[in-house]
Amino acid sequence: MKKKLLSLLLAIAIIFSLSTIAFAYEDEEFEPIFYCSAEEIAANNNRLPDRFIESLKYAPYNSAIHFAPDGSASLEVPENSSLTFLDDDVTELSIPSSQDDNMDLEIPQAISDDRIEITDVSYYPYRAVVQIVAIYADGTTLLSSGVLMGPKGVLTTAHTVYSSKRGKAQYVEIFPGGFNSDYDKLTSSDLHISTSWLFDETDDSDYAVITLASDQNLGYFGMTWYRDNKDLMEHEVYRLSFLDDDKLWQTATAEISYANSTLFSYKLKRQPGESGAPVLSATTSRVLGMHLGGGTESSIAQRVTKSILDFIVTYARDGKV
Repeated sequence: MKKKLLSLLLAIAIIFSLSTIAFAYEDEEFEPIFYCSAEEIAANNNRLPDRFIESLKYAPYNSAIHFAPDGSASLEVPENSSLTFLDDDVTELSIPSSQDDNMDLEIPQAISDDRIEITDVSYYPYRAVVQIVAIYADGTTLLSSGVLMGPKGVLTTAHTVYSSKRGKAQYVEIFPGGFNSDYDKLTSSDLHISTSWLFDETDDSDYAVITLASDQNLGYFGMTWYRDNKDLMEHEVYRLSFLDDDKLWQTATAEISYANSTLFSYKLKRQPGESGAPVLSATTSRVLGMHLGGGTESSIAQRVTKSILDFIVTYARDGKV
């Protein structure tokens, strides 16, 4: 009975698009908590307490953990969670780029790992690909890639900015076009991470949105979700990413070789520093996924899901598609 009551409360929270969930699950053995103060996190070596992580098993699958500027953390449901309840006859959903996807890019045509260096990042879309520096309390510094997805937000992998071992990165620096560009670094404020990833750290929910302290005017990418694997796999893809040499590289196009509801693999090798890089359609140049990793012959991407669309519209675009 109590579990049915919990389900009803969760449904009401989603329907009315509550920004923060605050409810108790009465149980003799365990009572979830969905808020953690900055002091509690700091006392736990910048990591969310185990009790908080364990509570996430009761959270909606499309929810987010919001790290506020004051250092606290709380559970949220994206305001645009209605996107996750689309009718079954909706097979595709896109959100546009700042440039209506009118891009004339030089893309290597061989299906291989051939790359070209992007030496001029002063124009869109290259300045909308960002290099991310995450600095942790233990001194660890992680370099990764990301992509501007709205005036206020950067999409990247969750493991870039939080780990169960090190906790949340103390400082996150964002460089449009990379370290070597002429653009000022962007200042981050809030951070939203998939609750599913924080709970079990699996690849199929490894995404986060870094909210910027102020709007940027450099441009941002569009994004497309496909319901059916076959529609997604009709696209060839390419990747824009930063490597250890701090240069922006653009790969050749490649086929998508496998897809499920949350991940896809594609025939390009991976290199260090590419986590979080956009994987783009060679046809539309919209984001179809985010690079996670891979091996010597192929790579794995976090596929665009309806939950990721929720994140982008809510946290990167102020609710505007």
